[in-house]
Order: sequence, then structure tokens, then C-alpha cells
Amino acid sequence: MFVFVGGVSPHAVSRDLPARECPACGAVGAMQERRVDSDLSLFFVRVLTLERGAPFLACTRCGWTSMAGSGGNGAPAAGAVAQGPACPHCGSDVQRGWQWCPFCGGPLW
Repeated sequence: MFVFVGGVSPHAVSRDLPARECPACGAVGAMQERRVDSDLSLFFVRVLTLERGAPFLACTRCGWTSMAGSGGNGAPAAGAVAQGPACPHCGSDVQRGWQWCPFCGGPLW
């Protein structure tokens, strides 16, 4: 008898961009390039990346991301209001006061 214990799960990947300035708050060194990959896990160990997510920019200070409400070039669209906080693992928009991300399940502290 063969039992397969595994599945596909999201995996957040981030890379610091020390010389980049945040277009929303102006902080230098707080920007990261992030993406969320889909990985195959076997017995809770990542084995293979099935799909690489689309990269986006995120500020670790103010929570701004280039995903929604941006002009597509890493700068906010004209008249855009600064976004709320973003999940540090998957980059999804979350509300202040939440302790867990409803999209990836990661902690928000």
C-alpha cells in the first residue's frame, strides 16, 4: 500500500532592494521585491516549485505594494491613496489589527 502525504502550497520569496526609495512614504532601504510561488511539498518538505509567481514591489515600513492601485511601473497611480498594510509573506492587502493573513495563513506581526 502506498500513501502520499503532500500537496501544493504557497511559498513567499522576498529580496531586499537597499537602494530603492518607497514611492508612498519615501523610506530608503525598506523596499523588497516579492513573489509567491506554488510549491509541491512531500511530508511537509518543499520538493519542487511548480509555478513562479509574478514579482511585485513592497515597502516594509508603510505596507505599500505595486500590485493594486499602481501605475504598473512601481509608482502609485495619479491620485492613488496610500494602501493599508500588506502581508509580509504573500503581499496581499490586509486590514490593521488582523493577526493572520486570510490568503496564505502567515502571521502578520
